[in-house]
Amino acid sequence: MARKKRLLWQLFPSYLLITIVSLTAVTWYASRSFRHFFLEQTAHDLEARAHLLTDQILKYLDPVNEKGADLLCKKIGKPSSTRITVILPSGRVIGDSEEDPAFMDTHVDRHEFIQALNKGFGLSEKMIEYSELFEHPFR
Repeated sequence: MARKKRLLWQLFPSYLLITIVSLTAVTWYASRSFRHFFLEQTAHDLEARAHLLTDQILKYLDPVNEKGADLLCKKIGKPSSTRITVILPSGRVIGDSEEDPAFMDTHVDRHEFIQALNKGFGLSEKMIEYSELFEHPFR
């Protein structure tokens, strides 16, 4: 004679499966929402920082003063915990807070740079970069 299963053991597997699927869905949704929120907030923060630097950087663009732009980037970048890169519309880097621009590749083929040329700003999630073109004679 076969022994009857208790009702608990008949219901438990289905409830366990429903619980696991629900927790997985909620975790996935929350993770995506937090990531999106973080990236959006970081982009807004970097945009605000870029606007604060506009007037200071424009001084070095007309006429182009590469050494001055590079020194300004290095001076402001470290205390603000922000990598600052000044790029001419040709894609040539003239200032960077972390590297020597003379040894940097052109940025003409970078997605965020192309966006910045076309729309006035560009974003890249790769390093959560924010690039903005300011009103200046080269635009």
